[in-house]
Amino acid sequence: SLGVCLSRSHAVSLSLIQNTVSYLYGACRVSALRPALMHVLTPGATPADSSPVLIRRGLAERTREQYRLALSDFDRACALEPTDAQCFLYRGQTRLALQQPARALADFNTSLRLRANHAGALLARARARLEMRRSVTAHAARELTAAASADLTAASRVLPPGSVRQMQLGRLADEAGAFRLAIRAFHRWIRAHRPEVGLPYAWAGLCW
Repeated sequence: SLGVCLSRSHAVSLSLIQNTVSYLYGACRVSALRPALMHVLTPGATPADSSPVLIRRGLAERTREQYRLALSDFDRACALEPTDAQCFLYRGQTRLALQQPARALADFNTSLRLRANHAGALLARARARLEMRRSVTAHAARELTAAASADLTAASRVLPPGSVRQMQLGRLADEAGAFRLAIRAFHRWIRAHRPEVGLPYAWAGLCW
């Protein structure tokens, strides 16, 4: 509980029990405040329906593979913070998990418009384009492959050599048929991580 002095002769005691905030005037319980007001009473607290809280909850739900719940939270977060590039990236990744690559692509486009040349968003957009090839004509599939390769090339320019995303880049580039780009990504990761136990996976990638 927290005692808050309102004047020289009065004090209020606040207590949080099972998500309910109650306050006491002297020794008498006066009322209970709704949990939605907790952020007003607690300095520095974050409202339960704020974008940061929704994003954290969405990420936790996505970890548990509760993708539709996560998508709902990311929808609300993006509506609250329409200039948050990371929020749109998270929502797009969740839509990919729900096999919605076209809608994911729109989110990645928004994310990259808000934050250009972000390696994670470029890789995610390339993946969405590659997955969209399954339901389009041969001509459209070739255009999607070319666009995905362009995204992967852009990502390769900004990725640190030792980043674990080099492995993701290598796998996606292989899927796009950009074999030289894939080999370069695996080589970069190998040079930066020679002592690591994950090395055999990179060597296997070079064999693709």
